[in-house]
Amino acid sequence: MQLEKIYIITGASRGLGRGLVDVLRQRSNTTVIAGVRDLESASSKELDLLSTASGSKVITVAIDSTVAASAQPNQPTKLFRANTA
Repeated sequence: MQLEKIYIITGASRGLGRGLVDVLRQRSNTTVIAGVRDLESASSKELDLLSTASGSKVITVAIDSTVAASAQPNQPTKLFRANTA
């Protein structure tokens, strides 16, 4: 049995961050935590449509260093989405 690996990628909706998400999601038993500024942007929503390898998933989280609430753990706003397809 292979242990699950977990990766946290910031800037996951474009550029190098997106490229890393694309590579890591294809590995089996892998969780990718994809940090984006805006969960509602088109590029962030595309992350939910990505296929993943067996036992893998992509969890999209809102991370914006310019917004204080982004760093608070118990905010009532929706800060993440999980893609386990």
